[in-house]
Amino acid sequence: AMLIGENGTMLMPHGDGPRFFPTEKLKSLPRPKLKPLNHYHQFVDKILGKADATVQAAFDYAGPLTEMILLGTVALRFPDRSLNWNAREMKITNEPGADGFVRRTYRNEWKVKGL
Repeated sequence: AMLIGENGTMLMPHGDGPRFFPTEKLKSLPRPKLKPLNHYHQFVDKILGKADATVQAAFDYAGPLTEMILLGTVALRFPDRSLNWNAREMKITNEPGADGFVRRTYRNEWKVKGL
């Protein structure tokens, strides 16, 4: 993930801590003390129903987050356009070409009911 702000950029690499750019300008930025987490273990703990499984591995958190990220990759193909997303119907309503990236047409023997 990358967050671009007015005074700098924060890069959050997969499986690593945040990095700030420009380094010199943001060197003195206070960082919170965070407990190390392994999202693979969190995922399995959540499946096993462990009560202390963190929210980062919860499907009600991860599902919408994944939806947002994947829609961002579709939006990159349509610069300078606002895409209207209907989450209930899982459709981009104002750009038929963009909606084609949401789901593909499968052959009959590979169709999944409900998609």
